[in-house]
Amino acid sequence: MAQACLFLLLALLIAVQGVAIQVDDFGVLELNKLEAWSEDEEMEEEKEKAMAPRLHSYGGGVTVVNVDSLGAVGDAITDDTEAFADAWKIACNASNAVFLVPEGRRYLVKPLRFNGPCADNLLVQIAGEIVAPDEPNDWDPKNPRTWLVFSGLKGVIFQGGGIINGSGSKWWASSCKINKKNPCREAPTAFTIVSSSAVRISSLSFKDSQQIHFTVSHSDAVRISDVNVEAPGNSPNTDGIHISQSSNILIQNVKIGTGDDCISIVNGTSNIKMKNIVCGPGHGISVGSLGKDNSTAVVMAIVLDTAVLTDTTNGVRIKTWQGGSGYVRALRFQNIQMNNVSNPIIIDQFYCDSRTPCKNQTSAVSVSQVMYINISGTSRSANAIKFACSDTVPCSKLFLANINLQTDSGTAETFCNSAIGFKYGSVVPSVDCLLTADKSHISKHSDGNRGIKRPKMHTEFFHGCEAKRVRYWKKKKIGNGGSGDGSRHGSPLSPSRPLLSSLAADDSTTFNVLNYGAKGDGVTDDTEAFQSAWDAACKVEASTMVVPAEHEFLVRPVSFSGPYCQPNILDGTILAPTSASAWGSGLLQWLEFTKLKGLTVQGQGVIDGRGAAWWGGTQSYDPVSLTLHNPSPVINAMLHSEMPSTKPTALRFYGSTNVTVTGITIRNSPQCHLKFDTCTAVSVYNMTISSPGDSLNTDGIHLQNSVDVSVHHTNLACGDDCISIQTGCSNIRIHNINCGPGHGISIGGLGRDNTKACVSNVTVRDIVLQGTLTGVRIKTWQGGSGYVQGVLFSNIQVSEVQSPIVIDQFYCDRGSCRNQSSAVALSGITYERVQGTYTVKPVHLACSDGVPCTDVILNTVSLQPVQESYHMYDPFCWQAFGQLETPAQPPVDCLLAGRPAKHIQYIHIIC
Repeated sequence: MAQACLFLLLALLIAVQGVAIQVDDFGVLELNKLEAWSEDEEMEEEKEKAMAPRLHSYGGGVTVVNVDSLGAVGDAITDDTEAFADAWKIACNASNAVFLVPEGRRYLVKPLRFNGPCADNLLVQIAGEIVAPDEPNDWDPKNPRTWLVFSGLKGVIFQGGGIINGSGSKWWASSCKINKKNPCREAPTAFTIVSSSAVRISSLSFKDSQQIHFTVSHSDAVRISDVNVEAPGNSPNTDGIHISQSSNILIQNVKIGTGDDCISIVNGTSNIKMKNIVCGPGHGISVGSLGKDNSTAVVMAIVLDTAVLTDTTNGVRIKTWQGGSGYVRALRFQNIQMNNVSNPIIIDQFYCDSRTPCKNQTSAVSVSQVMYINISGTSRSANAIKFACSDTVPCSKLFLANINLQTDSGTAETFCNSAIGFKYGSVVPSVDCLLTADKSHISKHSDGNRGIKRPKMHTEFFHGCEAKRVRYWKKKKIGNGGSGDGSRHGSPLSPSRPLLSSLAADDSTTFNVLNYGAKGDGVTDDTEAFQSAWDAACKVEASTMVVPAEHEFLVRPVSFSGPYCQPNILDGTILAPTSASAWGSGLLQWLEFTKLKGLTVQGQGVIDGRGAAWWGGTQSYDPVSLTLHNPSPVINAMLHSEMPSTKPTALRFYGSTNVTVTGITIRNSPQCHLKFDTCTAVSVYNMTISSPGDSLNTDGIHLQNSVDVSVHHTNLACGDDCISIQTGCSNIRIHNINCGPGHGISIGGLGRDNTKACVSNVTVRDIVLQGTLTGVRIKTWQGGSGYVQGVLFSNIQVSEVQSPIVIDQFYCDRGSCRNQSSAVALSGITYERVQGTYTVKPVHLACSDGVPCTDVILNTVSLQPVQESYHMYDPFCWQAFGQLETPAQPPVDCLLAGRPAKHIQYIHIIC
């Protein structure tokens, strides 16, 4: 019922206010899946409660392993660590076992790791109290960050009404936050569940932890209920429940009062449901902090439903550091009572928990699709609502309904900076400072709106340019075809985003295609008008060709050329024809810019390839299993038979220098979306590329024979590689990219048909990949030659990626390929900070027998399998030589040390 009302509410907003949104702009569909999941979990809990008497009776073949029987004393003085370890080994290896910590005793236990997997139906019954050593100086230096760790468990139940006591008072006194003369040092987390699934924790109390009380990390399907967490309000960093790199977590009926966040949700989390939460004292319920040290963060699908917060320093908070990347989206905070709370509703994208001031940075974690519904009570601060969002990556799609927040001294206030959203119904205090989507390029501050600066224009004289209709152009009206959108990401804003679209339409240097006969109705052929506008613009110094907003222009295949033609504003939509007659026997390009210098294509417009008429009839390649798959029934059902077999790229730049593409959207290309061939000094940022995940060969951005290329702050969703880097590319910088669906980010395939290929100096960093076939991949054909060297993959966040790290020197996208000894040589390939979840195989390094890979470096690789999925494969290496600089998770023991007997000297390879 609640879900239906939410859909109705958003539908009414669209009808009454004319708000241009779709229902799932706020992640409603994703949150509804979470709602249904949590209801199933609650039903499961009732079943477990019915089983409780059997478990408590310890009958029916249950093996009870009492820590006392293994030598535990339970006087809070004697060290009982060894007894706990011995009891765990027995209980873990026995089916239907109970690990029992009996009531009425206090057990002193030093840092200890309880490892799984364990036999079926293990119950951990903690009825007594487990006490940590209270002296920081005596703490085991081998375990500085943890106390009790439960790892690799599946289906284990924790219960019993006992206490986990961190004895943290001396740790707090030595904290630099209490006494600034003290050195800052890390302290242990009391209780950790890691790399586990289907774990249930109920009826336990956690108190006075040294730092965080209870952490869930790299886990799936964990339920926490009827738990109490308690520590003084001035105890530093004593978060109650901390969720990291985990999904499908349910927290309900819990009471938390600590010196930090009651619940903190950080990077790599999704599908988190919190219900019936009592919080205070503490710092409230927080998503974050995220993006510290310029890292990438991903958090999505979070619900807090029914909560009471009292005397907390924040209410519901999202906090991110400057300089980060990634996104937070699809959050819902509803049915919340605030009692004397500072900052009841807050987004803080300038968070800085540092002894020294944090430097200003332009990049930021994107925050969008956040809903606040039915929140009331009293605010201790004047600003009851605070949206302090990034100037360059504004918060977007914020929604508030039925908010009533007051202060004891008078009416509360709202602060907004770069926040885009709207309200419904009564919202007190007023949120008039929110920007609407059509004004999102202006940031509101306390000192008023900032002005808009026009960028500097190039001053070269334009000459020698022309627009050519590609062969088979015919003058004929074409009906509008269907289109789809496979995008899964919002659009991040770039720090250097130009605003040329604010130029006046009658400017003597501005050439609007409407003034040259374009109709913009999506039906009339506007190709000739585009040609005429381009020809006129290219003859005038510092000119601009404008494709205006709120129009759809049908344009046939066309090539724009000329050595000095420059800015081009695209705010409308350009549609590709879907009639086979427009394409003849097939063309490789639809819109092409050739031999240009200093061209900028920018705006808020859309290039729509309407590729549904083309997709299908081709098999897709799975590089992990090295098998071929038939296309989906949906693709096969499309009417593709009448279209030519040769499919065009939507937008191509050839032989050009100083090219910029920014702001626009390219969607549903018949094949590759955006291609740069033989180009120098290319900049692509703040744009979106999208097509369905099963649209064949629809690479997002394709680079070939191009140097000095920068691609950043861009969202890519397609049916092939999000970015593909081919031969002849060097000095390539790719960062702050959201990728998925798709095949990941790839170098190659290289060396096909025994060709020579050379790629060097490639940096791929700060990338988020979600649901892709591969993560970061290098693929070469057998029989090729040349080299790939100097490649860095850094800070790669993967979520449900089939195979995150891939080198495949046996690549073959057809039925069979013959074995050959020569190969493109790979050297100097570094993977650092590659983290997240996979569904098939974490690492696949398949190198050539004749030309092995060398200097492959792995540093801080932490990849966890998605739990309860199909069969997982171990890391695989073949003829891969290099170094494991830090232990990897899972272990990559197959990487060979040193160098092969036959080592390739790249200095002798000439491309």
